[in-house]
Amino acid sequence: MGISSLVSVRLPGYPAPTGGASVCFSVDVALSLQEPIEMFQAAMILRDGLVLVATALPEALAAILPSEAISNYAEVHLLAAKNDGTLKTQDKRKNDLLDRIDLSPLGTFTREMGQLMGFAAELPGPLSDREAADLVCEAIEHMAYAAGNVDPRRGIQQLRDEMGLLPPTSTTPNAGLQ
Repeated sequence: MGISSLVSVRLPGYPAPTGGASVCFSVDVALSLQEPIEMFQAAMILRDGLVLVATALPEALAAILPSEAISNYAEVHLLAAKNDGTLKTQDKRKNDLLDRIDLSPLGTFTREMGQLMGFAAELPGPLSDREAADLVCEAIEHMAYAAGNVDPRRGIQQLRDEMGLLPPTSTTPNAGLQ
């Protein structure tokens, strides 16, 4: 397996849909895999990425950010592109998410998953590891429902257990669907 990551920071004034008044932190992690990774492994990568962009980077760059800047929005995406950037393989690679991430603990999907799943959420501010893990579990649950999974709760509970999380409660921020 090979892994690489790219982190970018867009500061105010950078052209953006919001008019350029926001700061955008992003991390793009790429994995080169021979076999699918476990759902838990993918979740840990997403969790660490969220902590990086919602907490660690804003803290590291606090001296150059506006004093009122807060971490208030996050997106996570899983992508298994059918193109590796060359014309020779364009749209010819068999490369669905299920070929890259073992989502079998979630159960059966009622439709083809395809190559991209995503989730977005408002944040209360910087995220601890636990808060980011909760958010990732919620994201994977929502993505599973969006991909036609009728009831991923057992797989989500297994994921929460593997990540050392308690079952969601009404006081848990961003608790999953009931």
